[in-house]
Amino acid sequence: MPAPMSVESYLDSKPDQVQIILSRMRAQINAVRAGIGETISYGIPAFTYNGRVFAYIAAWRHHVSMYPIPDLDDSLELRVAPYRAGNGTLHFALDEEIPYDLVAALAALLLAQRTQGSNWPNGPNDQRSEEKRTAVSPSVTPGHTRAPEVSSFPDPITAWSPTITPSRIAPAPMMAPEPITESFT
Repeated sequence: MPAPMSVESYLDSKPDQVQIILSRMRAQINAVRAGIGETISYGIPAFTYNGRVFAYIAAWRHHVSMYPIPDLDDSLELRVAPYRAGNGTLHFALDEEIPYDLVAALAALLLAQRTQGSNWPNGPNDQRSEEKRTAVSPSVTPGHTRAPEVSSFPDPITAWSPTITPSRIAPAPMMAPEPITESFT
């Protein structure tokens, strides 16, 4: 199945029940502020403001998801806890009532944090405590990857075996090809 080209085509490819749920989630996110755009990123609907993605939604077999989870205060953390499916993902089961007010609150918080410069978790302007920063894995947040510093990459020769060092590895001897002596006529 080819990747959807628009949010509409993504929604149209889902069952009717899921289309209704995603459409309501979409409406809640779009209602947060004027000027919110929509696009497809990583094959799922993404919401943008000033050209930068701040939230994603997606449909799966038994649930719909919202990504990422913003930095939360204690009261909002309690509301999010039953839906947390990882450091940066919320799962809302299709057979349960979807908390659309929570979707709107999280979208508003994501957008506020994005426009105030706090960026994504572990981003360059992340002002959270060290404990909270290290608790969030950037690999689970769609669109957010941070490559480690070049110096932190292990040496590929010695990384898998401490007994092999570059000085112990001799180059393979070069062998000249043998001349063809047979005739294939």
